[in-house]
Amino acid sequence: MSATSEEGRAGQRDVEQALVRLLTMYSAVSRSLSEWERYCLSSALVFERHGYFEKALIKIGEVLEPPIPLPSFPKPPPITLDDISRRLGAAAEKPDPGRVDVKGVIK
Repeated sequence: MSATSEEGRAGQRDVEQALVRLLTMYSAVSRSLSEWERYCLSSALVFERHGYFEKALIKIGEVLEPPIPLPSFPKPPPITLDDISRRLGAAAEKPDPGRVDVKGVIK
């Protein structure tokens, strides 16, 4: 596979970085998430968990720039910014299966 196509594909790290940016932006605002925001974020987490990173990034983007008018959507599960923060913390603690340590041993 060429380097160009590899660079163009979204990955788990891209999703995590987008969530961190969103958490940073929303940390200055002390309000609960709207139903639309909860729907998009819960969808993004499901997409990310199953490897659909590009779809996860689209849903994160729709939190920041929702379509007008909003489409109909199912009632989202309860989710908070703290839930997302905890999920990112748990992901950071998991070892990366492709990471190579200093001695060149795959962990």
